[in-house]
Amino acid sequence: MNYNDNIQAILKEQHITKTTEIQSRSYQSIKEGASVVGLSPTGTGKTYAYGLPLIEKTNPGDYQSVIILEPTNELAVQVRDALQPFAKAQGLKTMALVGSGNRKRQIENLKKKKPEIIIATLGRLFDMVTENKIKPQKANALVLDEADDLLVLDSIDMIGSFSDEMPEESQILLFGATDSETTQNPEEVFGNAFILVDVRPDISKNNIHHRFLKVGNENKTDVLTRLSSVDDFSAMVFFNSVHSLEKVAQTMSHRALKFGVLANNENKMQRQRAISDLQKGKIDAIFATDIASRGMDIKNLKYVINYDLPRSQESYIHRAGRTGRMDAQGTVISMGNNHDFRDLKKLANLGDQLQKIYLVGHHLTTDKPFAQPKKEEDLQAQKETHIDKTRQELSDKSDNPTTEFKKAIQPKPKKKKVKKNRKRKQKNKGYHGKKS
Repeated sequence: MNYNDNIQAILKEQHITKTTEIQSRSYQSIKEGASVVGLSPTGTGKTYAYGLPLIEKTNPGDYQSVIILEPTNELAVQVRDALQPFAKAQGLKTMALVGSGNRKRQIENLKKKKPEIIIATLGRLFDMVTENKIKPQKANALVLDEADDLLVLDSIDMIGSFSDEMPEESQILLFGATDSETTQNPEEVFGNAFILVDVRPDISKNNIHHRFLKVGNENKTDVLTRLSSVDDFSAMVFFNSVHSLEKVAQTMSHRALKFGVLANNENKMQRQRAISDLQKGKIDAIFATDIASRGMDIKNLKYVINYDLPRSQESYIHRAGRTGRMDAQGTVISMGNNHDFRDLKKLANLGDQLQKIYLVGHHLTTDKPFAQPKKEEDLQAQKETHIDKTRQELSDKSDNPTTEFKKAIQPKPKKKKVKKNRKRKQKNKGYHGKKS
C-alpha cells in the first residue's frame, strides 16, 4: 500500500492488509489533486478510497479544507467515525454536521474546534453557508458520496453554486455504486475535467449469492419466521414502503423472530440502537425501507431478504450491498412467485447468478427437494397408459391363444333359473274343508 506510516498504523490496528480495487486505482489521481468519478459496488471500501488520500494531503490548520457531502444523517456520522482515527493520526480534526443535531451547538463547535474535515448533509451544509459559517472559498476538495443520490434535480443547482465559489485549483470527487446522467457528464455541472475510475466490471462478487425463494404473499410471514431459525441468521429485511413494513412488523411482533425497525419515521437514536442490537446479537433482523439501504455498514450481516421485490436495479444493488462487505460471504434472498423470478432476473441483470433456493426444515439448499405427489391429471394419464397396455396384451394373446387364455375368454354358461314351488302357508289362514 502507498499510504504513509500514520495511515498504515491505523489500518494495521483494523487488520486491513491490502487495498481494494477502487482504493488502489483512485489513490494516485486523488493524491495529485485530480477531480475523479469513482464507481464501485457497495462494500468495496469507497470511504477509504476518497478519504485516506485526502487526509494525507490535508495540512493541519487548513480550516474547512475538505467538505464531504452525504445523503443521510446516519451516513454522515458513519463516515465521520470511519475517518476520525486516520485524521487524528495526521493531526486533523473532523466534524459531522447533520440536520438532527443541535444547530446552535454545531455553530459553536465550528468556531471552537475549527475542523479541517467536515462531513455534512446537504440541508445543514447550505444552512451553514447561508449563515456564512462555512465558506466555499476555503474548501480545497468537495466529495459527493453516493453521488447519484445527491445529484438530483432539486440539489444540482445548489451544489453547482457551491463548487463555483471554491478555489479554481480545488478538486471534486464523485463516488458511488451506480452512475447517473450527471456523473456521466460531470463537466457540465462542475466545469472541472474528470478522471473516470469505474471498477464495477472488474469485480466479480462471488462472495454474494443471489437466491430466490418461491412463496406466495399470504405465506411470506410464516416463511420469514422459519428463516429466522437458520444457523447464524442475521438479516436486513427490505420493504418498499413504511406501510408494508409496519403491517408485517405488527404480525411478526407475536412471533419468535426478534427484530428492530429502520424506517423513514424512526429517529436517529432508534436507528442507531437497531444497528447496534443486531451487531451484538440482541435481535436477529432489521426491518428496513430503501432509505436504510444507502451506505449502512453492518459488519458480518449474513442475509439480505427482499420481502418486497425492489423496483429498480439501483435499489437491488444497494440492498444487496448491505451483505458480503469487504469480501465476507453473504446471501440475498428475494421472495415471490415464478413471475417475480423472471422479472427480477431481468431487472437486476443477474442471469444465471439468480438461483432458486428451498427451505427444507430449518435449512436452505439449492438442491430441489423430493418430488411432490403427482397431480390428478398425471395419475389419470398413468391410468390410461396402463389400460392401453393391458388392451394390447390381450389383443396379442387373442391372435395366438393359449389353452388358459381360451378358458379365460370362454363365456361362462348361463345358469338355468329354477322356479321353486312354494307351499302356501296355511297357518292362521283358516280351514277351507267341508263342514261336519
